[in-house]
This record gives sequence, C-alpha cells and structure tokens, in this order.
Amino acid sequence: MISLILGERSWANVRAMQVVLYLFAAMYGLKVNFHKSELVGINIGESWLAKVAAVLNCKVKTLSVLYLGLDPYWWRFSSVEYLGTGG
Repeated sequence: MISLILGERSWANVRAMQVVLYLFAAMYGLKVNFHKSELVGINIGESWLAKVAAVLNCKVKTLSVLYLGLDPYWWRFSSVEYLGTGG
C-alpha cells in the first residue's frame, strides 16, 4: 500500500501520523511495517528527516527531480556548490 501524508514540519505531526497509521492498521487488522517504509521530505533538512526516521523506525529517501537536466532547487546552493567546485 502506498500512502501520501502531507503536513508541516513538527513533532506533533510526526506523532499524529504515527497514531493515524496505527489506528488504520488496527481498524483493518493489518500491520504497519515501518522498517520497510520510506520517508521523503521536500524542502526539509536532512538532519531533521534522519531524526524522524529514527523515531518512526523507517528509511529516509531522497526525491531527485530534474528539469531539463538541472536541479529545480538550484537557488538553494551558491554557484560554487552548484557547479561542483566547492568543498
């Protein structure tokens, strides 16, 4: 099953998401395999995603999006970092 859950970055939302998934599983007699699940963040720091993944016991996955061969989030990087010449 694929689930898409959207929300703002907060620990309250993380706990609410966890509770909703457990309640859904209990209602239908299923089991949530968090260790097989993947967490994808959009415009969220990797360190925060890693903390959430540790709490939920799941993996962090990156969403790679290219538009005409370029990263659409190029403005987040300085020109030196984007061109791959930075450290």
